[in-house]
Amino acid sequence: MPRRGFTDADDPAAVLAWRLRERLKDAAEAQQTARSRPLAALTLDQLHTLTKFAAVHCATAREALSAADAALIHLPAPVTTRAGYTHSAWAPRPMGDLSRRALAAYLATARTQIRRA
Repeated sequence: MPRRGFTDADDPAAVLAWRLRERLKDAAEAQQTARSRPLAALTLDQLHTLTKFAAVHCATAREALSAADAALIHLPAPVTTRAGYTHSAWAPRPMGDLSRRALAAYLATARTQIRRA
């Protein structure tokens, strides 16, 4: 339901109070229908330890991302001609998004089809 702003309300405090009551009612309903909490059996110390592990993993991931970004800086960049046309730095690769395994499977299928032909 779209909500009106406070500027055209007769009583902005009443509007705010109504919104708060609706939020509290929604929260109470959500608590009643809440799914099971997978970490509910853990103690606060265990949760704290998991939080520390998560922070370490997050920092490691950010460092890896920064290293990957730094490695990309040295890759060739697209070239724009004086006429305004932009050309990719790499030759077009129609299968470039495939993993090694997927590309190997694709090649095996293509070779089989060529042999049958």
